[in-house]
Amino acid sequence: MDMATVKGIYTDEANAELDRVMKSKFNFITTANKGIRTSGNEAIQSLYNLTLTVNEDESKMTKSFVFA
Repeated sequence: MDMATVKGIYTDEANAELDRVMKSKFNFITTANKGIRTSGNEAIQSLYNLTLTVNEDESKMTKSFVFA
């Protein structure tokens, strides 16, 4: 069985151009001043998971952080 790999070659100029575009305001907002990226159910689920206290975790927490 033969195998092949594909490796891209990027010049310093191409990397500099990519950095310029990625750090540009146009990567985050449109010309109508609206955000390009939108939050959906994933953002809500992530916040829930970050703030969830499971009963098994309560034994590892100090008393000042245990919620009733």
